[in-house]
Amino acid sequence: MSVSYDFNGKIALVTGANTGLAVSTAIQFAKSRVSVVVSGQYSDSQLTTVANECRNTGAHVLEIAADPTREEDLQKLVDKTMSTFGRIDILVNCPVNHENVSITDPSYMAKYKETMQTNLEAMVFMTSICVEHLEKTRGTVINMSSIRSTRARAKESAYCMAKSAIDMFTKCMATELGPKGIRVNSVKHMMGNVPVLTIADPDVIKTVLVKDFPLFVDRHIMFTKSHAFRALNLDRLTGDHWKRVRSIVSPVFSSGSMRKMYGQVRHCLSDFTAQYLENVANSGVDMDLRDAFSRYTLDVISRTAFAIKIDIYNKEMDENNPFVANTQQFFRFNAVKEAATILLPAFVRRWLRVERSKPDKFFEDIVRGILAKRAQKQTGDQKYEDFVQLLMDARVRDRDDDELGAGNEGVEELAVTKKVLDIKVTDKRLSPDEVVAQAFSFIVS
Repeated sequence: MSVSYDFNGKIALVTGANTGLAVSTAIQFAKSRVSVVVSGQYSDSQLTTVANECRNTGAHVLEIAADPTREEDLQKLVDKTMSTFGRIDILVNCPVNHENVSITDPSYMAKYKETMQTNLEAMVFMTSICVEHLEKTRGTVINMSSIRSTRARAKESAYCMAKSAIDMFTKCMATELGPKGIRVNSVKHMMGNVPVLTIADPDVIKTVLVKDFPLFVDRHIMFTKSHAFRALNLDRLTGDHWKRVRSIVSPVFSSGSMRKMYGQVRHCLSDFTAQYLENVANSGVDMDLRDAFSRYTLDVISRTAFAIKIDIYNKEMDENNPFVANTQQFFRFNAVKEAATILLPAFVRRWLRVERSKPDKFFEDIVRGILAKRAQKQTGDQKYEDFVQLLMDARVRDRDDDELGAGNEGVEELAVTKKVLDIKVTDKRLSPDEVVAQAFSFIVS
């Protein structure tokens, strides 16, 4: 699903437009019929190149050099924008000064002050002098933050602190300026080379998740479509495929369906008490809470997901218990693999086999084995009420509000859900691959 944007008549003021994300932001605004003011610290060839590329789209462009460390330059920038266009609809704060320096370096304090002045103070000042203009247009402020606001790195303390302050500034301004009709958000994370907008404004969040949810059902795809575990998960599907699977799966999470698995949970709790807690009490040893509840949780997952009882409380059998071993391996974080999954092209990922692992195949084989046996009625007359069976039984039909909203949505949310899922469905049951994918999501959740 693609969404086109037309901001004809809007005026965007973009600072730091001679480098980084501000460049692509200014160009994208121009392509969306926005009149753009591009500003950089220096009047150099890079800023002119960006301005010309914006002009090539047919947009009206104003190019102004403004030093973010000089308040008089920033004031002139805003004054010139107002005298030229008469309004400001969008303010993009993206001044950047990023230098690596150790705290033991004699120049640290000087570079610290410069970093704070460029990255943080310029943003605060620009926002303060634009409020009166943005209030008239019910405009938007977008602050460029960074993943460094939450992830520390040696010799980048000043930059990390500045970005952390920007995050809090954004949240405070969203709260303070929201009543004036001004939305304040930040771009903080990157998914590979794609910027991700972090939304702080409650009204915008509600718009995305409720009012305009039909426009935001697609998710960022990081996995190839040939990988059933990844590409067919509900949070990876797009368009009508997502709507179809969502309409089938929703009733599985209703309170009535979840209640069917309660008996399995009670059995798990009884085993936990008899096989684990009593042994600990009788032995007199200290109880390892993490180990105890990890085992209990895994027991609940195996029974409620697959109706499989595992010898989870026999520690001597852990190494020989494939369910335990594969679960532990699956949740063992591999930074290289995660980075490769996000950054590498699909054909390279397939060649390096970074998307396929032993735990993936183990759980896929379990689900496919269950599907095959139950489809062929090799399990006798035994009645199953696990998650896989709920997925097998799920189908498209007329449903009440409890099933559509899983019993926890309001009237407005339910109305949007019905609108989103209002499609003609021919395949009214999940395919085996789709069942495998949703069962996998249940394990992860």
